[in-house]
Amino acid sequence: MANPGRGGPNRPTRTAAVITNEGGIENIHRLLFEQMSSAVAIGETLFDEAGKPIDYSIIDVNPAYERLTGQRADQVIGMHALARIHR
Repeated sequence: MANPGRGGPNRPTRTAAVITNEGGIENIHRLLFEQMSSAVAIGETLFDEAGKPIDYSIIDVNPAYERLTGQRADQVIGMHALARIHR
């Protein structure tokens, strides 16, 4: 029988952490972003003059993104999705 507290194929590992509010909520969000094991890329949708979404740009990635994709932050931050597809 599998241990529900342990990770494995298709099962997340459960962890617990104590986070204080030192430095404000922004600091807590930054800490979570930087310490999580899942890859995260934060993007910004780009619109044309009519308000139609036409592209997006990556504005930040976490260390797990770099580790799991093999792409450094300085390689992807600021790059538009269409440029990534057509390179």
